[in-house]
Amino acid sequence: MRKTIIRISGFLLILVFALGYYKSIFSFKSADGIGQMEQFYNQPENSIDVLVLGSSHAFVNFNNGTLYDEYGIASYNLGATTQPIWNTYYYLKEALKTQTPELIVLEGYMLGYDKKYLDDPLNFKNFCGMKWSENKIEAIKTGTPPQRVQDFIMEYPVYHTRYSSLQKGDFLDDFGSESRDYNWFNEDWKGQYLFNTAAPQVYHDLSVIDYKKELFPKTEKYYRKILELAQEKDIPVLIVITPFDLLDDLEKYQARYNRAEEIAEEYDVTFLNFQTRLEELGLDLNSDYRDACHLTVWGSVKYSRYIGNYIKEHYKISDRRGDSKYISWANNAAYTNRYYIDSLLKYQTSLADISNRIEDPNYWVIISTAGKCDTSDTQIRSFLEQQGITETDSQGIWLKQDGKLTWTSCDGDSKIYVSNDYRDFRLMYDKESDKTGTDANTDSVTNNCVIDNTIYNDKVKNGLNVTIYDSQINIVIDDFGVNKDDNYSIVR
Repeated sequence: MRKTIIRISGFLLILVFALGYYKSIFSFKSADGIGQMEQFYNQPENSIDVLVLGSSHAFVNFNNGTLYDEYGIASYNLGATTQPIWNTYYYLKEALKTQTPELIVLEGYMLGYDKKYLDDPLNFKNFCGMKWSENKIEAIKTGTPPQRVQDFIMEYPVYHTRYSSLQKGDFLDDFGSESRDYNWFNEDWKGQYLFNTAAPQVYHDLSVIDYKKELFPKTEKYYRKILELAQEKDIPVLIVITPFDLLDDLEKYQARYNRAEEIAEEYDVTFLNFQTRLEELGLDLNSDYRDACHLTVWGSVKYSRYIGNYIKEHYKISDRRGDSKYISWANNAAYTNRYYIDSLLKYQTSLADISNRIEDPNYWVIISTAGKCDTSDTQIRSFLEQQGITETDSQGIWLKQDGKLTWTSCDGDSKIYVSNDYRDFRLMYDKESDKTGTDANTDSVTNNCVIDNTIYNDKVKNGLNVTIYDSQINIVIDDFGVNKDDNYSIVR
């Protein structure tokens, strides 16, 4: 009997370890929804003063760094892409277990949503990061078709579909390169996504749509539950609609927002619909939008300044600047400010301006010649000399770190491997490739830089290739070529 118990116990122990290892490999690794909730659990109890809830419109458009740096607001963005209002309700219930915010901000884009369930990949993000509790089970039951509830509770039936999409990072303890980005794995992260690629948008004046359309019944039910839960906890709510330009949704959603605003009035809650008041925000439609729904880092700063001012004028919110307990918010603000400055670099089109901007000692600059590059050209020579590259070094690859030239292939070594706590760098120089001007997009080119298995320094086949890495926030901030075949123009 004793041996049987030992065998069974041993088997169960092995099974637990096997399932744990299986989950570590096959589970979804994403900051979106999953990481935001996991990181939320790491926040000190009752440290979040403004809780921002909603879909990606919330966690992309609200800049935690700006809110803290300029207003002292300790905010956290808790949401998931296309998060239905019912999932937002369960996220709020989960949040209130450990936090008592001074204000809840609900980004209300999904108040216009009219489907009963999300598709699996998006849906799973709304549950995966939550700790096991009655609240999580209720969230799954509410947000999942009945025939899928058991699969979502067990999780493994959902994971196993990832066989074909597994990557190297799934087998690593830190999940690979994503962990080296700021999101998710950085203890100072407050849930925001930052973007620096702009796509021009067109504004449609929706103030002419003054009729109301009923909300989808399930959406209205949980919208009211959010407002009632906040009311029960005596926490004020601010509802905002960030301007977006999804043409198929505009009129229908606007009519529903009109109804949602009417419901908010029943609870004495402020509803700011910027679909009808875009001009107040001062957003530039050419540079402040990443796509039809989401702001760039520049747009998020402008938007958050407006929201920060409004919050300070209409609500009693603590100013946490200078409080040692809020050092992680200060660190997060420093990161977002740095990202903002770095992002300006990739829009510079003058080699001279770029050269002046990258004098920052925190930048690592990797420069390589490609094909028929005339390093005696005035512009090229001036740029190289400013980086500490002498006239005798006419062809090669160079690494500048902390404001100093630390390695060059001209000294005889054709390659170098460099690592820091976040990235792995491999620089290689092939003289034959350089002379022939082989197409930089083919596998035969080795005159480049590889950072975490991603190839850089390959924008042009004749000229200079330059990659700039910020060692302070650990991201590649620019990768461009200086094209000899087009009068040394900048190519990105």
